[in-house]
Amino acid sequence: MKKIYGFGSATMDFRITTADYPDTYKSKLLAQKTSKLGGGAIANCLVQVARLGGKTCYLGKLGNDSIGKDIISSLKSEGISCKHIVVDKSVCSPFNVAVYQGEKMRRKGGYLLPNSLLSITKKDIIKITSIMKKNDWVIVEIGEIPLEKVLFFCQEAKKKHVHILLDVDLDPIKQCMGDISLINDIFMIADILLPNIEALKSMYNIDDNKVLLERLFEQFNKPIVMTAGKKGAYYISEFEKYTNVLASKVEVIDTVGAGDAFHGGLLFGLANEWLLHEAIKLGVLCGGKNCTQFGAREGMVDFKELYNKVDKDEFKQTILQDNVWKIS
Repeated sequence: MKKIYGFGSATMDFRITTADYPDTYKSKLLAQKTSKLGGGAIANCLVQVARLGGKTCYLGKLGNDSIGKDIISSLKSEGISCKHIVVDKSVCSPFNVAVYQGEKMRRKGGYLLPNSLLSITKKDIIKITSIMKKNDWVIVEIGEIPLEKVLFFCQEAKKKHVHILLDVDLDPIKQCMGDISLINDIFMIADILLPNIEALKSMYNIDDNKVLLERLFEQFNKPIVMTAGKKGAYYISEFEKYTNVLASKVEVIDTVGAGDAFHGGLLFGLANEWLLHEAIKLGVLCGGKNCTQFGAREGMVDFKELYNKVDKDEFKQTILQDNVWKIS
């Protein structure tokens, strides 16, 4: 199996529980309970890959502070290599504050503070991409990293003949302040696009999954894969028209991190040379399973539990069954 890298956000998540209150409330909020959990879209994705048995490495920039040390500790505890992280004592490591209200734990939004990835340099990128080898895989996030640095990273990775999955997590125009030509250059260099339909509203103003995927495929001529919550995932490629992989039927507790778990399953499958639709099925299963626990990573499946029941030679056939999570 090839090595899997992640270039993007890794944070500590502070989840604050408050009393229930109306949307019009603008005064102070008392934190009745605070939970501290590992987070960040790319870090979460790598956690899922690692729990499936993948060989992973996080690439990014953190401060030399307590939050940065906690982030690294949380990744190392999952078996994710952190030895190529750029540590800069002049920046603060990122953390996310999310507010949940009332007994039903309704999420009221999250705020990423601050963003150490803003200061990553081309010199940093040349250094961290130098370790990559031909046919390795990397998931790259459009989010916290300046877009010109995202493009440069992808260009350097391509020099190593690395496969690139592009996670379009935030609106590249409104939130990342990119221009259309720069964004198109990034999309064009990736091997597979993983768009968020909300993130692409500024570029395409399309609300329909099918229309958006067909438009992207027509423009960039590469596989496009999009998660769709309880509907599972949709994809389109050279060999398959617009296709839906249905979601698993699970009791949903928390959807945060489900997309990251999906990407982790997808990456694990592709790095093991599975067909695209097989890797997507694994991603859908991982995303659904992660919704059964509170927290971005807490529900991510560890396949050691399956290895104890299933012959490893039958691993792929087993996880592609609809009743995979019923094995006990």
